[in-house]
Amino acid sequence: MSSLELQKQNVAQESAGLGNAGRKRKRSISQEKLRELLYYDSCTGIFTWRLNLGARAVFGGRPGTVDRGGYLKITVNRKAFMEHRLAWIYVYGGDISNSEIDHINGDRLDNRIENLRLANRNENSWNQKIKASNTSGVKGVSWDKPAKKWRAQCMVNGVKYFIGRFYSISDAEMAVISFREKFHGEFVNNG
Repeated sequence: MSSLELQKQNVAQESAGLGNAGRKRKRSISQEKLRELLYYDSCTGIFTWRLNLGARAVFGGRPGTVDRGGYLKITVNRKAFMEHRLAWIYVYGGDISNSEIDHINGDRLDNRIENLRLANRNENSWNQKIKASNTSGVKGVSWDKPAKKWRAQCMVNGVKYFIGRFYSISDAEMAVISFREKFHGEFVNNG
C-alpha cells in the first residue's frame, strides 16, 4: 500500500470515528465476571474453571494455552486474555487497559500475584533479560570495532544513552550496571 493510499485510509477512518482502527487494544473484563467464571490461586498463580461451560471449560479444569510469545492466554467468551492481566484484575480489579503488567522475575509463566506489578512500557522493557543476539554476554555492552574498545550504553525513557568506551569488558559492565541501577530503580535487570 502506498503512503498516499495509507493517508487516505487514515483520513477515512478518522472521519468515520475509527481513529484507533488497526491498533491493538487491550481487552477488558470485569472483576465480577472474572470471579464468576474462574478461580485464581494467588499463591500458585493458577486459574481453574468455577463452572462447566463445555468440553474445554470443565469445573476444576485449568484453562489456557501458551502463545508464541511464551505467555499463558485464557479464552473467555471467545476473547483471549493474557493470564497475568487476568490475575491482576482478579485480585485488584480496576481498569488496567493503559498499563502493562511486569513479571518481576522475568518468567512469563509465573503468574503468582507476588511476581506481578504494574508498569509502563519503559519500565517493563527495563526488566528484560539479556537478548539472545547479544554477543558480549553483558547486557548493554558491545564491541566497538573501529575504536577497539567495549562500548557501554543504556536506554532510559526511549532515549539511548552512551555511557562510554572501555578497554576491559568488566569496566564497561560495571559502568552500565551503575548507570542502570541509578535510572531504572526497582525495574533494574542486569541480565
